Amino acid sequence: MACVNQVWSTDITYIRMAQGFVYLVAVMDWFSRYVLSWRLSLTLEPDFCVEALK
Repeated sequence: MACVNQVWSTDITYIRMAQGFVYLVAVMDWFSRYVLSWRLSLTLEPDFCVEALK
């Protein structure tokens, strides 16, 4: 039986802006469907993803 904090997922979404892209990473709990953490970045460097997981 599933419960809160048993399964998390992450996703990176590219958001088109006038001068390029902004990148959004989100961490979501599958059971509750709550977004646990998110970060925005102007680059695809891994630092913002690691920060979202922390």
